[in-house]
Amino acid sequence: MIGEDDANLRSSGPDSEPLQLSASESSVFISYSAADAEYSENLCRSLEARSIKCLMAPRDIPPGSNWGKAIFEAIEDASALVFVFSEASNQSPHVLREVERAVTRRKKLVPIRIADVMPSQDLEYFINACHWLDARNRPIHEYLPTLVQAIGTNKTSDRQAGPTSPTGKPQRPLWLVWLLFALVILGALYAASIFMNTKPTTVELKNPADGSSLLGSVSFQWDGEHLDPKNLAYEVSISAGNQTSFTQTFVRNTCTQSDLTGTVTWQVRPVWKRGGGKIDYGEWSEKRSFTVHRDALDRIRSTGIVMVGVSETGGLFVSQNGERLTGFDIEILHILLRDIKEFDAEKEEVKIEYTVLNWGDTYFGSLLNDESIDLLASGISATQEREAKYSLRFTNPHIRFPQVVVTLDGVDAFNCGHFTPRRLGAAAETTNADLGLRLVGGDSSRLKLYSEKGAAYDVILADIEAGVIDAGLLDKPYAIHKTRLISEARHVIFAMSDVTQEFVPDLEPENIAYALRPSDRRLLELLNAKLVHFAKERDDLEARYFGSASGAK
Repeated sequence: MIGEDDANLRSSGPDSEPLQLSASESSVFISYSAADAEYSENLCRSLEARSIKCLMAPRDIPPGSNWGKAIFEAIEDASALVFVFSEASNQSPHVLREVERAVTRRKKLVPIRIADVMPSQDLEYFINACHWLDARNRPIHEYLPTLVQAIGTNKTSDRQAGPTSPTGKPQRPLWLVWLLFALVILGALYAASIFMNTKPTTVELKNPADGSSLLGSVSFQWDGEHLDPKNLAYEVSISAGNQTSFTQTFVRNTCTQSDLTGTVTWQVRPVWKRGGGKIDYGEWSEKRSFTVHRDALDRIRSTGIVMVGVSETGGLFVSQNGERLTGFDIEILHILLRDIKEFDAEKEEVKIEYTVLNWGDTYFGSLLNDESIDLLASGISATQEREAKYSLRFTNPHIRFPQVVVTLDGVDAFNCGHFTPRRLGAAAETTNADLGLRLVGGDSSRLKLYSEKGAAYDVILADIEAGVIDAGLLDKPYAIHKTRLISEARHVIFAMSDVTQEFVPDLEPENIAYALRPSDRRLLELLNAKLVHFAKERDDLEARYFGSASGAK
């Protein structure tokens, strides 16, 4: 998320002067993580306001295009690549490939740092020699002129003025010419002696990691920095599943392969072309093996494991019970994936493993940045805004319910269609925060937001009981569950009122769903079909967890 200062990205500042670039210098590709989409889109608008043509995905990717090919062509057409560097982009394999592509195509690279993090080792290889623009907590009008100048500056710096020839070019003293000539000859002889005496050696493999599980195309990377770069190339041997092994030669230390499936084994060796056409080969590196799948459904069926990204392990939707992960979302997932196994017949069901992530941009952006995660599940409200912002897709809802206003018994939440409590509490960074602002008529002084991770509802109910606030806005399943526990423990009686279209026009109920990558269409279709097929079991599970959470009360 961008901070308050970054809101100034929407304008360039009153004192900024319009800057122009020539047509040959005015096309840049903006590389960024989906978690920084809002920042990058505002940056794009600011540059285009200065006649700098910007290319960025997904805005400039034609519908139906091959995504990877379209991005590579956009980088090819651009004169420079502007790289938004943040914690999310630092870990993004897609951003790494875009930066690598720009470097290998000798495109100008302009990194903009918006977070206080150090580049990963892979990324540092490409950007450590670049001049950085520090945009941490700075409005764009402070650094935009420098950015525009960096985009338009030639790759080689201008020489200082000196004596000129009749043609207007600098004229060097004759002694300097002979000195430079001698240095060039000596340097060439020294380099040739090193080159001819270089002994072949091995390379070190970097990515993919040994034993990793990947989806779709694979980006291979190895380390050749310690090798003599003269006439150096790399021979890569790849064996994939039942496919025939093949060997290819590359002049750089990365390559990307598609259409690989199953267990992949690979190794690399350096190759030098010597004088007289002689070719020397280094030793093969150690072998590495990993598994690549067409998509998440293919991986789940092959391994019998689904990796779920969660934002909590102590709620109704996801909770930890000993070594077993449980909760409504998890139990529904067990039902939906019951009959898809193509794995070990001794296993009775798909095993669910999980990764805990912080709620917010990091959570939703993990689908694009972490290939080890198959889907997200933590009582997520499915909204079109989240689909568009984070480039993900939601399944059909597996539970729907209204939000409710909780008060102490005897306190009316609504009177003659009007919201009556003076002070309302709601969980920050949720759909309830937006709805709460609508209930109080846009008066933020009447809305108290709670940011306690995983405990916001408990604090809200405690503040209602203590009289700090008059009412709280909760998701109905949690409201039913938590008010029942408090009533049993302390005999405090709460009242609940559903928020309906009678009070908030055009209001839709909360639709709780699973989040997937857009590319995992097969898994999305299967889960949607299973939700229909197992509707009765889903209803029974909802009644056991939430009672009548879906109905109006």
